[in-house]
Amino acid sequence: QAVFKLGQVGIVEQVAVGKAAPRQPVDDPRYQRIRSKLTDAILALAAQKPAEQISVSELTEAAGVSRTTFYKHSSSPSSFLAEHLISALAPQMEPIAHLLDQPGPGYLLQWREIHLALLEHVAANHRVYNHVLPEGGQSVVLAMITSYFDALFEEFVRDFVRHVEGPVPSELWIQMASSQQVHNTIAMVQSWLKTGMAEDPDEVVAAYFSLLPPWQVAHVSELGRSTLRVDPIQGLLSASFGPDGERLDNEVGIGPNLLHGRGRITLGTTRHKPSPELP
Repeated sequence: QAVFKLGQVGIVEQVAVGKAAPRQPVDDPRYQRIRSKLTDAILALAAQKPAEQISVSELTEAAGVSRTTFYKHSSSPSSFLAEHLISALAPQMEPIAHLLDQPGPGYLLQWREIHLALLEHVAANHRVYNHVLPEGGQSVVLAMITSYFDALFEEFVRDFVRHVEGPVPSELWIQMASSQQVHNTIAMVQSWLKTGMAEDPDEVVAAYFSLLPPWQVAHVSELGRSTLRVDPIQGLLSASFGPDGERLDNEVGIGPNLLHGRGRITLGTTRHKPSPELP
């Protein structure tokens, strides 16, 4: 008989019931010492250039281990770096998958704390992340981190959907919302690096929060339930407007300036009132 448990970075490990778990390489002090050497070496090299440009020979020479020994730890320097970064991120990021188990205002406060922890991790490794998130480019390491975020945020969105009252969002909505979360998180980090990390993490997360999609900041009741309010936007998209932008039907809601870009918009959670047109 066997049971399954969720291991580090989402790895499922099989454990025999009633028997001592077999000794794993990660339990071996020698294995850990070598892995620590490889980690120090890859972080030092990846701070100087993209991991894709680091050869196995270069990494093993810097770490003082053999090629054969390296392949017991990973398949390539890029994969090894990605595995290390994901392992470092996992303890802070993985609680995001089930934040709605803590209903009420704590939901967004916890979301904020998780993203602050993410930025602190990036700050501690900013030279590495400058190469992981190249401007206008792609990297193997980023692809692996993106894949990890794909699974993590899809789990969050599916958990969110389980708390929605009323019609259940479609699979299309779930996939789009999940991809949106992944893109927004990576864009937050990339934008911060691109601007030289001039703002402190609190300011970065505040800017990120001002850009959250409406469904994500929906009210969560004490029972942990939420309602998707997409009807005002759908009504706007199907509404009729006159040549001066006035709405021709009797619906009350967001004005056409949100679509046409006319006037000023104040970032916030209240309804937007169009300001006088700029001269």
